[in-house]
Amino acid sequence: MGFVANTVLYISSLIIPPLAVYLKKGATKDLAINTGFTILGWVPGMLHAFQDASRQDDKHARTVGLFKAA
Repeated sequence: MGFVANTVLYISSLIIPPLAVYLKKGATKDLAINTGFTILGWVPGMLHAFQDASRQDDKHARTVGLFKAA
């Protein structure tokens, strides 16, 4: 992904963690997990979103989500 896409993911991880997971992976089980973490507390949701945003080797992220790899 490009610099702007990664920047948007990291900023949305800070502000609205489920949005970052949705942009990266789409409506998958990871979105449901992150939503649950965010409901339990903002910090667990943020950490999970950062983990998903920084994951480079996720094959699923290249095919699903708003930011698709070329």
